[in-house]
Amino acid sequence: MTIISTVACSALLISMIALHDIASVIVIAVMYGYFSGVYIALVVPLIAVMTPDLSELGARMGICFTFTGEYLAALFQNS
Repeated sequence: MTIISTVACSALLISMIALHDIASVIVIAVMYGYFSGVYIALVVPLIAVMTPDLSELGARMGICFTFTGEYLAALFQNS
């Protein structure tokens, strides 16, 4: 499911080149919001499943979120 949502987000970003009116912007924004939400929701369980030693789970999540930058936007938004 993570791969599907990543591919869908990529396809939607590329399809933004062909936007011409406000209705198409709204449709793309709703679809992108759904698929990016699926990706963000599935990252934490994916990391938990891939971690053999659960004492390293917090460190692996921190490293993953640092390199992917998912929560940097939330950090800047709240400041």
